Amino acid sequence: MSVVKQYPNEAAELFAAAKANAQWRYNNYLRLSQQQWGVEPDGIVK
Repeated sequence: MSVVKQYPNEAAELFAAAKANAQWRYNNYLRLSQQQWGVEPDGIVK
């Protein structure tokens, strides 16, 4: 049974919340993918 049929009044709110969550996760993964793991920032000498 679909959410729209089971909870017609809450369906739009649930789908909007799921979309916002997916967008947040995507942006977070995108941010993490752009980090340079294992590379020392300029000016730090070991």
